[in-house]
Amino acid sequence: MKHADFDFSPRRRRLLAGSVAAAVGAALPPGRAVAIPAVPPSRTASLVALTRTLFPLAVFGETLHATAAAQIAERCAAEPALDALLERSLAALPAGWRGAPPAAREAMLRKADPAFVKLLRQSAVGALFGAPDTWPHFGYPGPSLPFGGYLDSKLVDLPWLKEAT
Repeated sequence: MKHADFDFSPRRRRLLAGSVAAAVGAALPPGRAVAIPAVPPSRTASLVALTRTLFPLAVFGETLHATAAAQIAERCAAEPALDALLERSLAALPAGWRGAPPAAREAMLRKADPAFVKLLRQSAVGALFGAPDTWPHFGYPGPSLPFGGYLDSKLVDLPWLKEAT
């Protein structure tokens, strides 16, 4: 799916935010701050704002968005071509974009280089959805190995799955 096809609609965002808010009920406990070594603060703030624009769910909080930004920065530091893409794309953003309303930031991302948006999305999704603190809020119980695997556990409530095996 191209980033231009990604559904940024306010209706979808409200649905996601409402679903997560209902599941969460309470905010995650405050986490520790994430430092990104050798990355300028303005770049860090930009990466955090971009991950928050792509994944605006309250359950992620500041710490997980900062962790996602750190992973993006580390990935770019390891690959010069990605670092150049990130630098070029951040420089192309309009002045004051971080303070713009969400709809304006979403429109800005639609016009951005598709490779840049793909880099942001692919790098951030692992950090945000892979954090064990967020799993209960999405109904994911965690790895199945401690339960003996999903097929033989009580975690599977799909009758057709047992019939098919």
